[in-house]
Parts: sequence; C-alpha cells; structure tokens
Amino acid sequence: MSRPRRFSFTKPKHEIDVRFFFLARATMHDDPIREWVLSEGKATQITRICSIGGGCINLAHRYDTDAGSFFVKTNRSIGPSMFEGEALGLDAMYETGSIRVSKPLSREIHITL
Repeated sequence: MSRPRRFSFTKPKHEIDVRFFFLARATMHDDPIREWVLSEGKATQITRICSIGGGCINLAHRYDTDAGSFFVKTNRSIGPSMFEGEALGLDAMYETGSIRVSKPLSREIHITL
C-alpha cells in the first residue's frame, strides 16, 4: 500500500494574483493536479509541466497554463502538518506586507495515489 501523496500549489510571487493552495483526495486513475488546475485554477489548458529542483524534502513542479503558472509540491512521506504549518507561516508573512510571498488559498490535503 502506497503512502498518501500530499500536494501544495502556488502561483509565482511576481504575479498580482498570487495563490497557494492544497488539493483534496483523489484516486490512482485521477490526475488531481490537472483536475485542480483546470477547475479551481481557472485554466482551460496546461501548456507545459516541468520539474523544479532546489529542494530536498518535497518534489516540485511548475504547471504553465493559459491562466498563469502554478507551483506544485508533492510529498509521500510527510504528514499534512508540514503543509498546514507552511500555509500558516505564509499567511502571517503575507498579512504584514513587508515581503512578497504567496497568499495561501486552501488547506485541503490528502491525495492518495
């Protein structure tokens, strides 16, 4: 039995409508990232998906769409508290307005693949 896969998303920091969000449950035959981007992300097409390096805890990808780019983090072994804590921290930093960070939009977690 594979572990749950956790996802988080954000739009690039330089865009006005900065988004940070987590995705809800899906099954193995679904592509939960694609589904979210095309529904909640307001995109009609995904034009490119690329891997982004630099982290050692999570896998990271960028989804380029006609509605903008989304940053996606995944992790099969870390519980939801890490992403929840990250969202709380981003909320606090966003509210200060002192530095540019992503604005968390959702904390729905737990995608089982």
